[in-house]
Amino acid sequence: MWTKSAQRHYSNTFMNYFFVLLLSTLTTLGLTPLMIRLAARLKLIDRPGGRKIHSAPVPRVGGLAMVLGVIPALFLYGGLDQLTAFLLAGAAVLVAFALADDTVGLGYKTKFLGQGLAALIVILLAKLCAFSLLFPPNTINLPVWLSLPFTLLVILSVTNAINLADGLDGMAGGIMLQVFLCISLIAYGSGNTYITLLAVAIVGALFAFLRFNTHPAVIFMGDTGSQLLGFLGIVLTLGLLQNNSYLSPLLPLLLFGLPVLDTAVVMVERIRRGLSPFRADNNHLHHKLIRLGLSHSGAVLAVYIIQAFFVISAFSLRFSPPLTVLVFFMAGVLFILLPIYVCHECHFRIRSNVSTIMPNKSNGRPLSNSTFFLLRLGQKTLEYGLPAILLISAFLPARISPLLATSSWLLLGGALLAVYLGDHWPPGLIRITAFLFMPLIFIYCHAGMRSWADNTIFAWYSTLYILTGFAAALVHKLTRREQGFHFTPTDFLIFFLFLTVLNWSDPAIKDLDLDVWLTLLIVFFFSIEVLIGELRDKCTPLLTALLPGITVVAVRGLF
Repeated sequence: MWTKSAQRHYSNTFMNYFFVLLLSTLTTLGLTPLMIRLAARLKLIDRPGGRKIHSAPVPRVGGLAMVLGVIPALFLYGGLDQLTAFLLAGAAVLVAFALADDTVGLGYKTKFLGQGLAALIVILLAKLCAFSLLFPPNTINLPVWLSLPFTLLVILSVTNAINLADGLDGMAGGIMLQVFLCISLIAYGSGNTYITLLAVAIVGALFAFLRFNTHPAVIFMGDTGSQLLGFLGIVLTLGLLQNNSYLSPLLPLLLFGLPVLDTAVVMVERIRRGLSPFRADNNHLHHKLIRLGLSHSGAVLAVYIIQAFFVISAFSLRFSPPLTVLVFFMAGVLFILLPIYVCHECHFRIRSNVSTIMPNKSNGRPLSNSTFFLLRLGQKTLEYGLPAILLISAFLPARISPLLATSSWLLLGGALLAVYLGDHWPPGLIRITAFLFMPLIFIYCHAGMRSWADNTIFAWYSTLYILTGFAAALVHKLTRREQGFHFTPTDFLIFFLFLTVLNWSDPAIKDLDLDVWLTLLIVFFFSIEVLIGELRDKCTPLLTALLPGITVVAVRGLF
């Protein structure tokens, strides 16, 4: 399935990046519920009122959870270079001011002071500067005395633009996840290990955070998260540009142009009305999308799609002349953003009969016999197919690492205790079992598979995924539950990641068949979520069925 030379060359590097992603994801997943419980003591609660959309108090500790989630992965696998060290020092200053703002509230002048100090640490100590401006058709290099304030302006603009973009559940996190994914790919292609590892760690933390921040959110990132994401995003981008003369100097325009342009438009509108440009209001792009008739999730998804256009353009045009990048950005503004603003000013409204909340699919009518049969057939296929997939997967790797084996024994002991005590196994722990085991098993498949696992065996193995995925789609279509799995804007981000891997340009990475493994993972995860929703929290039988696969991994780790 992949060449041995590519496997040897990239195995260690790929596993480092994978474990950084996994560690930051799991750390943030574990810390977020704890931070939610501590939010009241830390006085980090976002209370409803004014222009806020939420109607109940929500903890705003997501930023702190992401910070704590990234640090172990960064120091355990990444180490520090000069840029990373000073970047973390500036980020620490920014986090201190942002936490104070989340706790007691700070005026915009004090916010700017903290952001300015953080930016100056990076600019002066790490010697990070933007050295050029575009004046079509030429690019003019700036003298040092002008590049310093220009770089400060760029960092402050992006930091505040991302802060202001955090207006709907999951929006700022989804925007920046796409940005950091693009940064990690560009940094990987440029051979910049430190930036790649930091960007990958942030991607993992953001994926974990969005698990709790997708509408309806149970946690907000607060200024600590939004300011830090903007600051890290623009500084890492400038770091890439400074160390690689082949990259387009207008790369930040495509990555951050959407939130920065939205902030600029809002400020101009405030000044036209005779108001302070720093006064909060409801005239951002996401507010306009809601007034056009989109639901909360619909507005977030629309922003994700627009940002995806700019991020894909940034990656595709990373080596293009500045004028080409500018043309693509203006095309996005004219053909995507401008029509939205025009429709809003013309009071256009989208008519939709689709409820923003998952409707009751039953409508008071009982299921027909054939529909009920298909629904039960699909559910039983999932109940037997998913444990079978996990069991077969446990035999595929040529070796099982001590880490995976130890985790298996711990999980096996806890599961047997829960079954013995008769307690209901929480769905969240079922997800940890599935979402942790399958990626780890697959990563060890990269290191080598059993000799009997030839193409024929793998074809039958893939067929089992096809049947399971079809059953999951059938159950999701026919079920009449109101609670359980339903598609969210975060699923678009997963699809975006999938397309990114499918189109990864590195030939050696293509030889590793990441698209195949990622496809299998998505089918497995989707099927698990659908089955958990259909079981309605009665997941103990599912855990019992997964125990044989866990046991095989645990026992194989002994030899």
